[in-house]
Amino acid sequence: MKLLPKWFATIIAAFVGVAATAGAHAQGLTSKDASAFAKCLPAFQEKGEAMDKAGTLDAINAESQGMMIVDGKMKMFSVPMARMKSQLPGAYGEFNAMAKGCGMGSAANFAAVGDRVFAAYMASKMPAEMTAQIAALTPDMMAMMPPAAQQAFALIEALENVPDTDKAALTPETVKALDDVTGFDGEFEQAPSLFGK
Repeated sequence: MKLLPKWFATIIAAFVGVAATAGAHAQGLTSKDASAFAKCLPAFQEKGEAMDKAGTLDAINAESQGMMIVDGKMKMFSVPMARMKSQLPGAYGEFNAMAKGCGMGSAANFAAVGDRVFAAYMASKMPAEMTAQIAALTPDMMAMMPPAAQQAFALIEALENVPDTDKAALTPETVKALDDVTGFDGEFEQAPSLFGK
């Protein structure tokens, strides 16, 4: 899994196709936290990928399906991390130690900051025409869409509401680090390569 849930790639693919946090950080994302998250992410990915290959995360991936948006906010890290804490306390403990070691304090904090960092990152790269498409949708039109499309548009709506202060917290160095992780180059024109080539 590279820590990023498997369904993330599916939702982003729908996001593209249809269109062609918590706790201590409620006051706002800081550049320091965003930078620390970006620096920690590769190690979390490596650990998560190894666990995924071993099948350790299958249940968490399945249960987290469709849970990217909670109460109008993107929770792509905190939902699976919370499930890991309750279902795989040993693995969660390892992630917790990793988070402390790279200055994030805890795995829960890493996940909460990650939710905001990736929301800000994606929002900053979202083409303006996607916002126009959302505005044109009626409730009846939304109801007729398949669940994956509804999730994709819910994601776009959540990204529209990302605070400008959160976007401003992403330094060029942090954005570059996230670009390297996701494989994005420019705007959302294709799904990211998060799970291998």
